[in-house]
Amino acid sequence: MTGQGFELTDADLLERIRIEDRLVFERAARDAGRWDEMAACYHPDAEVDISWFTGSGAAFVQASQAMAQGGNVSFHQIGQSVVQLRGDRATLDTDCTIHIFTELEGCGVAITSFGRLRVRMEKRGGAWLIAGLRGIYLRDLMQPLDPNRIPQLDEDLLAGLRPSYRCLAYAMAKLGRPASATLPGIDRPDLVQSLIDAERAWLLDMATTETNNHGRSLRA
Repeated sequence: MTGQGFELTDADLLERIRIEDRLVFERAARDAGRWDEMAACYHPDAEVDISWFTGSGAAFVQASQAMAQGGNVSFHQIGQSVVQLRGDRATLDTDCTIHIFTELEGCGVAITSFGRLRVRMEKRGGAWLIAGLRGIYLRDLMQPLDPNRIPQLDEDLLAGLRPSYRCLAYAMAKLGRPASATLPGIDRPDLVQSLIDAERAWLLDMATTETNNHGRSLRA
């Protein structure tokens, strides 16, 4: 199994570029509303489990399109990836910042969520496509778009949300897509470690399973 750049052969480096480029392309297609291109980046049996969605890759594309058509604007900033490569499987640990522009309590707000994407890639038929997409949440913040109009938030709702994705979860709840309370985040290192262990097990093709945040057993 190969990991850091100085351990990779020239052939591995070329594969690493292909793998990372697939993720960047998928996120860019999502942000630009190129739904067919986004869908083409997922294997038919891909699994997605993030703050507001759990299901197949195809269903995730459809849900993303529906959310975009609802008038909410969002985009992703993708940083460098740590790629672990083993045969026809790879995992990515990728820096990701999500920017969301929406309306809460009658006021326009910008929400910035800092986290890391944990992505499974698998090469089938000569093409690297996404087999799994999950996230680790670090911290987020909310800012009013108009400094003179600050939303009066529901303090009881806010107080019950975890600090690693409090603002994001608040917005999702108000948009009718409540986030799970058991997402991997820096305030729950046990859940982070469980996700990391499941990704490694999948990469090594070990016969283990992981239970996701909604009680569904995921193939590892």
